[in-house]
Amino acid sequence: MAAHHGWSSFDTRYAYFASGTLTEVRWGNPHTEVTLRVEETDLPSDWANRELPPGASETNGELTMASARPYNGDSEELHLVLSGPEWMEQWGLDRELEVGESIEVVGFLNTDETDVLRPVMFWLADGQGVWQQLTSFPQQPEPAQGTTQESTDETESPTTTSEQNTTTQNTNDDFVASDETIENTSEEETSSVGVWLLVGVCVVIAIVISAFFLKCQGNRS
Repeated sequence: MAAHHGWSSFDTRYAYFASGTLTEVRWGNPHTEVTLRVEETDLPSDWANRELPPGASETNGELTMASARPYNGDSEELHLVLSGPEWMEQWGLDRELEVGESIEVVGFLNTDETDVLRPVMFWLADGQGVWQQLTSFPQQPEPAQGTTQESTDETESPTTTSEQNTTTQNTNDDFVASDETIENTSEEETSSVGVWLLVGVCVVIAIVISAFFLKCQGNRS
């Protein structure tokens, strides 16, 4: 397995998680290389609350954790490209990894070799985390579907279902109020027309009676 410098050969948009047992270990420079027999791919139950390893980049660590999804490849074994011994020691691992021990890893797959994964961090069986990133990612990790961040975004959505229902109800109430206003206005207009018609009729009758009375007076004279 050839050494891989930097992250340019890896698709850093999508992080994958896997855990299992080491079947091969080559401890040395420029990279330590090990083989992991994949035994579990589901994210651990404490994943959302897991602390980053010592020396980790908080931003890149959190982005990688949020991007983590179960490894879904066909390979039963993954070849892991790790940092050299000096960096391992600076990040808290003061011994060599051993065949037969269990580790958990999260990292990115090689763009050409789908059974090659480069961890951003890994955890030993006793819970110790070991950071692995030294150079920047070519692309920012994307959140995995159904992550905590997405759930938070949905929770903090400006319009929830209950708010939508309340808005709909208020809108309906506004329509009802508008209808009542229109109806009341129509009734008032109808009432006003009726009054004026009645007044008009009374005036006409009064004029007719007056004319008839004057005519009768004229005839008597």
